[in-house]
Amino acid sequence: TRFLGDPPVKVEIAEDGVRSMAIGDRRVPVDETGAFRVNFPGAGGSFRHYSIVGILRGEVPADAIRGKIVLVGPTELGIEDIRATPFSPVVPGVEVQAAAVETLLHGPFLYRSNLTTFFDMLLVLAMGLGFGATLGRLPRAVHRFEAMVLTALILIYGELQVFSRLGIQMNMLYPAVCLALTYLGVA
Repeated sequence: TRFLGDPPVKVEIAEDGVRSMAIGDRRVPVDETGAFRVNFPGAGGSFRHYSIVGILRGEVPADAIRGKIVLVGPTELGIEDIRATPFSPVVPGVEVQAAAVETLLHGPFLYRSNLTTFFDMLLVLAMGLGFGATLGRLPRAVHRFEAMVLTALILIYGELQVFSRLGIQMNMLYPAVCLALTYLGVA
C-alpha cells in the first residue's frame, strides 16, 4: 500500500463472508470470498518485462525499476504458470498478478453483485415474456427472425454500454439463450 500513501487496509467480515474491503478511502468491490474482479488492460505483453538475470548483471538501467512495483515470475510458455484472460488464452501468471496490482492501485474496478444477478434474471424474464408475446403477433417468419436479430443486437449494445460506462458485468449468456429458445418455440 506504500504506492497509495500507505493507507490502512480495512476488511469487513459478515456472517456469510467478506462484506467489504477498502484501501484507505478507496472501496474495493469484492465478493463473499474476498475476491475482486481483475480489470485486464489487454492481451499478454501489456506490462514491461525484464530478465531477472539482466537486472542482476546490471544490463537493465536502474531507473527502469526504481520506485516501481517489481513482480518476479516466469514468462516463458514452457513454464506451467500460464493463465487464460478475457483477451488471450495464453498469459504468464505474473502478468495476471500485475493486472491485479494495477487494478487495485488505479482501477477502474469491475462490479458484479447480487443486484446485478437480480437484473440478469429480470432481463431473462422480460426476454421470455415480452419477446414471446411480440413474436407471436408478427405475421411472417422472416419478420420474427428480423425481430430476434434486432433484439439480440440491442441486448449486446445495451450490455456493452453498461460494462464500458459503469464497469458492471452483466450476464449475456442467459438472456441470449432465452432469446434463442423463445424464437425457436414461437417460430
